[in-house]
Amino acid sequence: MFKRILATALCVSCLGAASASAADEYKKCLDANYMDDRAMTQCNEDEYNRELLVIGNLIGNIAKTPYYANWIAGQSGPKQQATDMLSQWKIYVADFCDFYAYVFTQGEGTIYPLQYSQCQVDEAKRFLERIRFVNKIYEQNKG
Repeated sequence: MFKRILATALCVSCLGAASASAADEYKKCLDANYMDDRAMTQCNEDEYNRELLVIGNLIGNIAKTPYYANWIAGQSGPKQQATDMLSQWKIYVADFCDFYAYVFTQGEGTIYPLQYSQCQVDEAKRFLERIRFVNKIYEQNKG
């Protein structure tokens, strides 16, 4: 039991350290390109893609659990269901961020891509926080 708790704590701390390092790189990228909208947009796109990988990995790990398998019993299967959930979320983010960026820019100017990509990063951070919370609940309940 103690070994399992220790292993979980180590995994969480490693993820936290990697996440902090990536956050530092993202901030450095934005700071270094403060006056260049295109470069800042690229920083945002890189961060969004990094966050998508973390989200995908966490969802994939949750999808391998007995809890998840029981939840979707009789459906298309854990991996397909998890993939569908993430795909649907990406569609929502694309649509919402398109709407957000258009309203922010009122359809004019060159800042649309920057606002769109920043919205993607913000939405991914929110979703990642929720997925980490679900993962934490699973870890606490699996006994």
